[in-house]
Amino acid sequence: MSMAIVWAGIVAAAVIVWLVWRLNAATRRTREATDQLIEALENGDALDVPRVADRTVEGNLEAIRKMLLALRAESSSRDRFLNMVLERSSTGIVVFRCSDGRALMSNRAALRLLGRSVVTSVRQFAGSRLGQLLEGKERTTAGGEVMTLENSLAIVCVTGFEDQGDEYIMLTLDDATSAVADRDMESWMRFSKVVVHELNNALMPIMSLAGNVLDSPEGESLSDSMRQQMMTIVSASDYLRNFVNSYRHLTHLPDPAPKAFLLRDFLTRCVNLVYCIVDSDDGVKSVIDVDISGNEDVMVYSDEGMLSQAIVNLLKNAVENCCHVADGGRVTLKGRLQDDESLRIEISDNGPDIPEEVSDKIFIPFFTTKPNGSGIGLALSRQLLRRNGGASLELVRRTPHPTFRIVIP
Repeated sequence: MSMAIVWAGIVAAAVIVWLVWRLNAATRRTREATDQLIEALENGDALDVPRVADRTVEGNLEAIRKMLLALRAESSSRDRFLNMVLERSSTGIVVFRCSDGRALMSNRAALRLLGRSVVTSVRQFAGSRLGQLLEGKERTTAGGEVMTLENSLAIVCVTGFEDQGDEYIMLTLDDATSAVADRDMESWMRFSKVVVHELNNALMPIMSLAGNVLDSPEGESLSDSMRQQMMTIVSASDYLRNFVNSYRHLTHLPDPAPKAFLLRDFLTRCVNLVYCIVDSDDGVKSVIDVDISGNEDVMVYSDEGMLSQAIVNLLKNAVENCCHVADGGRVTLKGRLQDDESLRIEISDNGPDIPEEVSDKIFIPFFTTKPNGSGIGLALSRQLLRRNGGASLELVRRTPHPTFRIVIP
């Protein structure tokens, strides 16, 4: 009997040891599985649940795995969305870390406005006004500061913020070229309205009085010399009135009536119209090449008449600029749909360069370098485009091959 009790005790002890060992092994495997999940989460690896003896524990780990996968997918989707918003934003954004001056992110708008292919550090701007702002020596006001950069005029704002104990600087840039141009154009339009009104008020009595004198009985008794002078007054006044009234196009633009049309057919019509216009001018012979490779089926939603008037005017100017080139004048009309779904149309020619001292005046009403120019062509084209859905017109290259660019949002 005593031996049976001893053997029973030995077996019971062995069972207890075996159970403890199994418990420890299960605990170890569970801990290892949990550690693997945490390590995979930290490293961004695939989240696979190792098999463990306890099905309940394994089920709980699988539930945790699915939750972590869902959170990772949501975070990744949110990051992609934010990156897409930043890349499509017209406001340039660059974020620098204060501790080492390193650029942590920058979008396409920032690179365009800064005139750089890449931004890596605050040190890239050392010695400039922008560098002083980024280095913390000065700060912009709440509304920002208008600053001339590499190839643009921008409203610059520099602000600082903290995150998890680290300090950062955020640089934002907004293109100020259009805003300044709009302000200048508004001033010129107000001036034009006043000039047109006042000159018409002054010219009408002069023309009326001179005409009355010539038509009156007393006019018959005027000497030939005096009569010729009176007719000169009437003729000059009539010419001046027509000249002044031509500027009404700048101040009395119609409301746009947008519709959809095919880019390829539209540009072909513009080119044919220009050929009809310049064929009547002696010596004005140039070839216009249309390049819309890969964009043949692009549809445009705009006021076709307004857009056509602007493009035809630009093409005519380009043809006239290169018509006397020895090897033959050549104009290129290029249309491209951009990643942000805006349409870019560029007109370039192989004629003489546009002088630097002229380039900043060509959009000012009344300014012209042509002997018989009116000085309203480019100004009117820009106004037509801006009224037509906010499209822009800029001179993007003076030399070589002067190039004008239209961007339709």
